[in-house]
Amino acid sequence: MINLSARGNTTLLKIMFGVLVLLVSFLCFKSTNLMMASIQFYGAQNYITQWQVSGSEPEAEDIENAQQYAFKALTLHSDFALYSDALSTVLQWKALQANNSELKNTALNEAEMFNLLSTKHRPSWPVTWANLAYIKWLKGEFDEDFTRYITNADSLGSTTPEVHLSLATIGLGMSRINIRDFLTHKALFRKHIVLGLTHPRSKKNIAIRIDNTQTKPMVCGWLMQAKSLLVNQLKCG
Repeated sequence: MINLSARGNTTLLKIMFGVLVLLVSFLCFKSTNLMMASIQFYGAQNYITQWQVSGSEPEAEDIENAQQYAFKALTLHSDFALYSDALSTVLQWKALQANNSELKNTALNEAEMFNLLSTKHRPSWPVTWANLAYIKWLKGEFDEDFTRYITNADSLGSTTPEVHLSLATIGLGMSRINIRDFLTHKALFRKHIVLGLTHPRSKKNIAIRIDNTQTKPMVCGWLMQAKSLLVNQLKCG
């Protein structure tokens, strides 16, 4: 007589074993993908760090290599905001090195798209919003989106040095070439310029930007009105 119970148990065990094998295989594949994505990301990040530290213009070949690394990382882990932010950063460098306006705008539009992708996965990260505002500034687009970007960066990153630096860079630049839009957002820019001058991770670079944009009289005026000790730091007259 056939033992149907034993046969049923054997079949169930085979099914369970098969499911377990598939699950382990999936987890191994996922783990490998995450590891490979991380390797690709650091390949791009090494280039970005080098450009930021050296202050020199990157070679076109290096930009392309970094872009490939960042793109592969994002392909392997498409919902990780850090990777889409990295690709956006590389594209911003690419835009700055572009030799015509069409290539520049194409790179900036792509950079904006990847930053917006980051906000879907990490909407409360202020640096991404600050980067979006910086891209808009490079494009010369001071529209409703620009206002939304700087407002989000400000509200989410009121103490974040990267936000201070980005908004200070935009504000100081706008005060020289687009006074009308600068005055519209003057209070916000002033806030982050002053806060950025007090933060150890942003004060040096903001001071450099003040010198480069020849906006020292304006900033010193703000500091004197506030009776700030930063007057001495900037060597205001």
